Amino acid sequence: MVKAGEVVLERSPACVPITVTAGQGFFNPGGMPHIAHNDSTAPAEIYVTYTVPAGTTNLRLDADQQCGGK
Repeated sequence: MVKAGEVVLERSPACVPITVTAGQGFFNPGGMPHIAHNDSTAPAEIYVTYTVPAGTTNLRLDADQQCGGK
């Protein structure tokens, strides 16, 4: 959920940029590499919630390699 400003979301494999603005949110299915970045000069604030099985520490860090590295 974007609280203030805007972020650009890119999801692998297509990595098509989607702009998400204040008051909007998005859902990303588990296992789908993604990256969100702020392309503007204004600050952005977001709320993030991860739901994972107990004892899981498997967070992927490879979306930047798949979506052009922002």
